[in-house]
Amino acid sequence: MPNVRLRQAGLSLIELMIAITIGVVLMLGMVEVFGTTRAVYQTTSALSRVQEGGRFAMDFIRGDLRMGGQWGCFNEYQPLRRFYNHTATAFTADGTPIESSANWAFRTDLPIEGFEYENTAPGEAVALTQVPSLVDAGSKWSPTLPADVFAWVSDAEAPAVVNSDIFVVRYASADYVPIKGSDLAAGRMSVAAADQDFIDQGAMYVATDCRQISLFQVNTAPSIEDTLPAGDGVEAVFTSVVGGGSWNQAIPDSDPPGWKEYYYGTSTIGEGSPLHRYRIAIYYVGLPQDETAPSLIRRELILDAAGLPVIGPPQRLVDGIESMQLTFGVSAAMATSSVSELQGLPPNAYVTAETLANGENDNTTSAYVNNMRRIKKVRAALLLRGLETAAVQGGDANYNVGDVTFTSGAGDANLRAVYEAVVAVRNRY
Repeated sequence: MPNVRLRQAGLSLIELMIAITIGVVLMLGMVEVFGTTRAVYQTTSALSRVQEGGRFAMDFIRGDLRMGGQWGCFNEYQPLRRFYNHTATAFTADGTPIESSANWAFRTDLPIEGFEYENTAPGEAVALTQVPSLVDAGSKWSPTLPADVFAWVSDAEAPAVVNSDIFVVRYASADYVPIKGSDLAAGRMSVAAADQDFIDQGAMYVATDCRQISLFQVNTAPSIEDTLPAGDGVEAVFTSVVGGGSWNQAIPDSDPPGWKEYYYGTSTIGEGSPLHRYRIAIYYVGLPQDETAPSLIRRELILDAAGLPVIGPPQRLVDGIESMQLTFGVSAAMATSSVSELQGLPPNAYVTAETLANGENDNTTSAYVNNMRRIKKVRAALLLRGLETAAVQGGDANYNVGDVTFTSGAGDANLRAVYEAVVAVRNRY
């Protein structure tokens, strides 16, 4: 056979180097595209979470602020205001309870209350820090936080942070059951048997007939009877801590203008009158335990293991809330108007809680109470930051939060946004 030489074909070294170079260039381009896409995703994700958190937080705030001073069908601005707070410890000469003497959680004369943190009034400037400092004294707010309140907002589970305001709302729940029968002289009341689950022993309730109202505590579990009124079928009967002839009558036998004397002439309340649960909610910005980002915190009235009404543990509503700034809508004419004349006056100015307190830190003064009751609207502003760093965000930035300027430092890579809402207090119009 003839000897045949086979030719081998392939790439030269130069061709191979060119191919590798082209591949590296393409790979670098892909890495750059991936990096840019990832940065955009991080920023978009952080922005989405901030927007979601802002809407969620404002929904909670709006819901509670709108209910401030909502006492069922009873309007606190009506000329004849008869509010019988049976947790009061002091009374007028005719035996009417003095609302300001009640435990702070049951101060029905303060349906809405605000506390302004020092040096955060409109026009002030605040420097942001990655991990906020904790408040060390109730006097940092104006008016000064009552001792009980400061204890609640400074406990280890979620202590309050600096540079943020606080607000409190008190109201009757939107849900209610109709009263079926009553014997006010004996401190007894009933609802339909089907409604007995609405009644919790130890809980606080509000009863009203649209002209008068009572805050009281239930001290017995409801029992199924046929006594109030007799022969009208079974019902869930319970008693309040106000008994022995003292229903709406703080001092027994002193004959003050209570329900039975003033309207009905009998020791009953009208059948069908609504019975509401009593609510109180405290909002502040706190730092949850073992966390570095602050959160919007809400605390409300609950029953403890012993069946007693107490302020419950902190509820983390939204993480990443760095500050809440509040101003309150009042009318310039309100300073010279009586509380009963306020219903038709629209707000035309927004002031801080410190202004409403008139420089006084004693929240039992009548001036303080009357000014807080003049609040018609609340402007709430929140500063939120993303919990993930945003690759395209950084450096110094200013944020206008309720006319307070918050500034982030150089190298701060947190995405932030400001949310603001003006909430009308429904029961004051």
